[in-house]
Amino acid sequence: MMKRVATLAAVVFLGVVVQIALVIADTQDSPYKAVAEFSTAYFKIDPAMSNRLCNEIMESNHINPVEDYVWSKKEEARLRGFNLGYLKSKLAHVVVNIEQKDNNSATAELKATRKFPIRSFFTGETYEVHEELELIKEDGKWKVCGNPFGLVS
Repeated sequence: MMKRVATLAAVVFLGVVVQIALVIADTQDSPYKAVAEFSTAYFKIDPAMSNRLCNEIMESNHINPVEDYVWSKKEEARLRGFNLGYLKSKLAHVVVNIEQKDNNSATAELKATRKFPIRSFFTGETYEVHEELELIKEDGKWKVCGNPFGLVS
């Protein structure tokens, strides 16, 4: 009986230690996390993508590229007779390869399958996504630079 209690206590203790380690790892910023957050927000047409764009993109134009992108998608949906939700998509089978140049810059290759939840339910249509993203570290946080997915016009 005592051996079972000790084994159970050891398993619970190990579970708590692993959980703490995973929480700490999740709070750490990385190029992979920046790519995942930006890409997810981009395809969901979520203005939160601006949190992962470098200052160079956000300050280089007189027009906010994120606001312009969201507005153009809303307009595209309206012209097609739908609401914005029709154009939102999600990524599946995501593979990200990171090549870190130094402590403050990296390049990421994103490969994924893009699905439109509403349409793919009926048709099963998917699209391949393949994009190279430039990343830099600004103010201690990894951000996407360059012209990701043709966002900057």
